[in-house]
Amino acid sequence: MEYREDTFSTTNTKLAAVLMVFGLKLRQHIPLEWNDIFASKGEYLNYLNGNGKPKSSVSFNLDLSDQNVDLIEKIIKAFDDSSAEENFNKVVRDLEGITENQKQEILIAHSGAVAYACRDGLDYREFLIDLIFSVPHYAKWDVIRGNGMGELVRIGKNSSNELREEFLSKI
Repeated sequence: MEYREDTFSTTNTKLAAVLMVFGLKLRQHIPLEWNDIFASKGEYLNYLNGNGKPKSSVSFNLDLSDQNVDLIEKIIKAFDDSSAEENFNKVVRDLEGITENQKQEILIAHSGAVAYACRDGLDYREFLIDLIFSVPHYAKWDVIRGNGMGELVRIGKNSSNELREEFLSKI
C-alpha cells in the first residue's frame, strides 16, 4: 500500500484563499496549525514568567488529492506574477480567426470571471481569518529553538510542567 501526503501548506492567507477559489479545500484533519515560535529556551522561559511574546505562525493545510498538481503549481506561480493579466490580454489580442468584437467579448467575460473570483477570494480569506481566531489555546503549539542547526522542541500549550522540563532539557 502506497502512502502519499497530498497536502500543500502555506502561512499566506491570501494564497490559501486564492487556492480555495480554484477548488482546494482545507484538510479535514489538521486544517491549520498554530505555532508560537521562540528563538531560544531563554526567550521561552521569559514568556512563561509573563515577559515577552512569541512570533505566531499559522499554516493552512490544503488537500491536494483529486487535484491537478501541475495546474495548482501554475496557479501558485501566477499568484506572484504581476504580468499575468497583461499576458492574458496579449494572448487574446494575438488570437487569429476571430473578430475584434469576439476578442472584446472574451476580455469582458474574463473581467467578469476575475471580479467574481476576487469576491470569492475575499469571502474565503474572511473565513480563514475567522478560523484563526477560533483556534482554542489548547490547540496551539510552542516551538522553542535550541542552539544547534535544526535543534528545536515542540510542546503543546497544555503540556504538564514535567513534560516541558523533559523536552526543554533536550535543547
